[in-house]
Amino acid sequence: MLSEFTAVLLACTAVIAAILLFGTDGGLKISTDLTMYQGLGALFVFAGTMIALRAVIRLFLKK
Repeated sequence: MLSEFTAVLLACTAVIAAILLFGTDGGLKISTDLTMYQGLGALFVFAGTMIALRAVIRLFLKK
């Protein structure tokens, strides 16, 4: 139970960090429309989603 709670907490933290990074101006330009902060935000959204899905799947498959 504690590992699922920790995974959900980590997923929520990653998504909140992604939201903050998307709203931050500045950073190195990766392309004409994409900054490093936005790229890191996209990575955090992906990581948070995968961690949350893993926790949900483990919750439903637990016997």
